[in-house]
Amino acid sequence: MIETLRNKLDNTSLREFISSLSLNGNKPGTAYGRKYSRALKAYVLGEQYLLPFDGPGFKAVRKHGLYTDKADGYIDQARDKIESKISEYPDVILIDFHELLRFEWQTEGKEPEDIDRIVIGWNAWRMLCAKDRSMFTETWIIENLVEIDYLAKELWEFYQEITNT
Repeated sequence: MIETLRNKLDNTSLREFISSLSLNGNKPGTAYGRKYSRALKAYVLGEQYLLPFDGPGFKAVRKHGLYTDKADGYIDQARDKIESKISEYPDVILIDFHELLRFEWQTEGKEPEDIDRIVIGWNAWRMLCAKDRSMFTETWIIENLVEIDYLAKELWEFYQEITNT
């Protein structure tokens, strides 16, 4: 979806377009519902107090016994409740919370080598979304993201490759 937008708009226009989207979705003349509007604002604009919350994240929450009743289990209601509760803690970035939920769902029942690839991809995504990327080094990765040396090295190499550094 973002690539489609990027093909149509330059970076400034893309940011302006996403800024104009309603958090409730359904901007007249677009097909962007609540989920996509919030995801675009969170990931592209870096609005850290928005919870994108998609199906995989919702499944992880339900797996832990939350929002299992149909009355409270609809994804929009769950998103609103979680966003409201967690927003009381200013140090929690809701994109990270969402990605942690997805990470659990994505790794369940996977082989170790598949989990390694998910760990590298997931952490590279988090690094790319960071406001300040100047601190990233292989040592920083080991101390803050991935304690396993070979995974930290692979993550650092992958990150350098995708950022052309």
